[in-house]
Amino acid sequence: MNRAEVALVRQEQEQLRSAVTRALTDRQAEAERLTSLLHELSTPIVPIYDGIVVLPLIGAIDTGRANEIMERLLDEIGRLQVESVIIDITGVPLVDTSVAQHLLQTAQAARLLGASVILVGIGPQIAHTITQLGIDLSDVSTLPNLQAGVMVALRRRYLAIQPLQR
Repeated sequence: MNRAEVALVRQEQEQLRSAVTRALTDRQAEAERLTSLLHELSTPIVPIYDGIVVLPLIGAIDTGRANEIMERLLDEIGRLQVESVIIDITGVPLVDTSVAQHLLQTAQAARLLGASVILVGIGPQIAHTITQLGIDLSDVSTLPNLQAGVMVALRRRYLAIQPLQR
């Protein structure tokens, strides 16, 4: 091979390397976008009225997910000027010491931002587990279901749901 051919091969290799690098960068950006979307979908924060949001939790909660829940909730409290957060754990199959501690920390952090927290959906098995573990939820309002949580959050804003006149 002469110098011109070597230069041409090197140029083609560099173009190929650049194309592969661009493709990898694009795939990495897409993976990050999908990961972000997955986190948003696994931790939906649903505004139901001015200053009131519901955070329905479904599935197992490990330390990583608990941290994401707290981070996302605190961001939304600031962004939406939230006064009441209703955390619904009806869909959480198991609450252990770690999960309970994360929920308490999330409630404390929310209070520091000026939002009250109402924990709803504690079933008999989870209530038994929390009691057996000696976890103190006295600093958090607890109610049996989402409907009760919504009613209390509205009442705190001096609002109520009334039937329409016929």
